[in-house]
Order: sequence, then C-alpha cells, then structure tokens
Amino acid sequence: MFLTGEPQYRAERTLLVSGAIDLVMQSKAEGGRVVQTPEALAGLRYDPPAREARRSRNPLPVGASLVPFEVEPPTEWVLVPKM
Repeated sequence: MFLTGEPQYRAERTLLVSGAIDLVMQSKAEGGRVVQTPEALAGLRYDPPAREARRSRNPLPVGASLVPFEVEPPTEWVLVPKM
C-alpha cells in the first residue's frame, strides 16, 4: 500500500478470515460443536487480486524502529511468486 497507494488485499479477505477464525474459536470453546456459517459471511464473495503482492527480499524487518537494525534495508523491491 505504501508503494502503490492501493491496499494489497480487499476488505472482503479480512472479513472472511476474521469471520472464519471467530467461528473456529467459538466451536472450540463449545467442545467442538459444529457452528453454522452466518448468512452475511456465507454470502461474501472474494476474488484474489490479479497481481502478486510486493514483498521485500530482506528476511529481517526494515523501517522505523526504536533501535537500529544491524542490516541494510533492501535497495529494490520485487514481486515474489505465491508458494
């Protein structure tokens, strides 16, 4: 989002994931009972983005921090294929 000004994922993805996690946690708290999917969640449609998200090649975090990092931040950004 910082590079392109557009979110990497649509809001529907967040709603689907958080709704699924809520239902799983509710089921576990009730001893594994099957929990029905609410209509609002069942009717939600999500199509993945057409292009890959931009990710840094650097395995360590980069950016603002209270303490300096011991590595240099990446100088270029690349598209990483999905695994």
